[in-house]
Amino acid sequence: HEPSLVYVDETLPPLIDASFNHWKHEVLGESVCHLAYDDFFTPRIQTTNYVQLLHDMQLHFTNAQLSVIELPYHSEGGFAKHITRKDVLHNFPRQNRLVVIEMTGAEIRAALELSASVFAINAHDEIDFSMNVFYPQPQPYIYDVWGGIDYEICLQKPTGQRVVICLYDGKEIQEHQLFTVVINSYRATGAHGFSMFKKVPLCESQRFVPELMMEYIQQRSPLTTKTKNHF
Repeated sequence: HEPSLVYVDETLPPLIDASFNHWKHEVLGESVCHLAYDDFFTPRIQTTNYVQLLHDMQLHFTNAQLSVIELPYHSEGGFAKHITRKDVLHNFPRQNRLVVIEMTGAEIRAALELSASVFAINAHDEIDFSMNVFYPQPQPYIYDVWGGIDYEICLQKPTGQRVVICLYDGKEIQEHQLFTVVINSYRATGAHGFSMFKKVPLCESQRFVPELMMEYIQQRSPLTTKTKNHF
């Protein structure tokens, strides 16, 4: 499916449809670094330039300390060298806004553990999805990647005890330490067990995330994204 933010009525005159297609395929900018992925797990299990770009955008528009990314449920994605609006809409298929909340270190760890619980080691000794989460529907898309912290997850450990490293600025995050965190407006509802995100927002963007991403790419082209944290 090709997601878009604009509903196109098939009864519209061809001229309007052609105008939309031109808008969709217009190049916003380019990247000098690799921002694409071609398998589902890579951006979910290690630091990549693609995910870093998403974090950089969210932190730029909110000035939060930490960033949370809910990745689209795609087996391939990211951006090629020349980035179009169509590429952005593929990577941001929903009309979410950015929301900044305040979280404690304990809440951050709880959110990380919830995300870590969707994974398991299968019979082939590979990272796979756990069928025990949200049974009988595994819902593997309920998973976040964090930016602004260095963290490691050990899948050999029991769920709830998998976050073995969680550092901010090189120091272990403390239980009562406070952080400003940017998430999307859907995550801010606290759905799917993420009750730690359901708080009174400190601020919320007036524009949708895809619009912000388009502006960010245009302003910073050519993109030279580099990873900043270890995951």
